[in-house]
Order: sequence, then structure tokens, then C-alpha cells
Amino acid sequence: MSRRALPRHQPPSGDAIGRWRLRHDPSSAALARRLVTQALSSQPEPVTEQVQRRALLATSELVANAIRHARTPLDLEIRRTVDGWLVAVTDGEAAAPQPRKVDHMAESGRGLLIVHRSSDRNGWVPTSQGKVVWVELWERREPT
Repeated sequence: MSRRALPRHQPPSGDAIGRWRLRHDPSSAALARRLVTQALSSQPEPVTEQVQRRALLATSELVANAIRHARTPLDLEIRRTVDGWLVAVTDGEAAAPQPRKVDHMAESGRGLLIVHRSSDRNGWVPTSQGKVVWVELWERREPT
């Protein structure tokens, strides 16, 4: 299995759709999925089912990783970008996200692999109080 680290660079800019503070609690992953679903469903242009599924998968992994490794409250943010959607999680841990070497039978440890595979671009950037880990999901629109 590939153990690619997330690249370190700024997330793309875009129009803010929502930002929420979440507790350091396992139940926050389910809340984050509901918030993302509501935000993407309430847009004037319908979000494709594929983008929504990928956004939920990436959100689950980003929030679960922040809860497991940062042990601080976190912020979830969604932005509309030129090419699609950005989902970002900010936490209070400054350490870079690092892939773990896991046995093929292990039940955990594949979060960053899932983030890579569910997004079109991803990365992280340090902040003055921790870091932001983000994914971008591109929308492939049919020509009109």
C-alpha cells in the first residue's frame, strides 16, 4: 500500500458556504457528515451524488483523524471553489499528517489513503495554533 504524505500547501480560495466548531468527541464525525450534507444540498446548483459521497467520505476521515490525533476542538469549513468544493478541518495539533504503515488486516490506519483516493487535490498547511488539512473535490459538469 502507498504511504503518501499529504502535500504541504495552501488550500484553494473560494466562497465560504459554512464553518462550524466541533467538539473533540467521536460523535463529531457524524455531525460533520450531516453538516456537509445540508450545506451541499442547500446550494442553488445541485451537487452531484458522486461529489456528495466523496465529500462525506473525506469529511469522515479528516474529522476522525483530527479527533484521534489532535485531541482539541476542531473547525469544519466548506467553500465553493472555481472547480468544485473544498472541505477543510482545522485542529490544534501542529504536527504534519503522517501516513502510517499498517498491516493489510489492520482495522485502522488508512485514513490518509482514503483522503487521497476520495479527493482530486488535498493538502495541509500549518497555522499559528495548529494546522488545516483540506481536500478539494472537482465537479465535472456536462457541456451545455
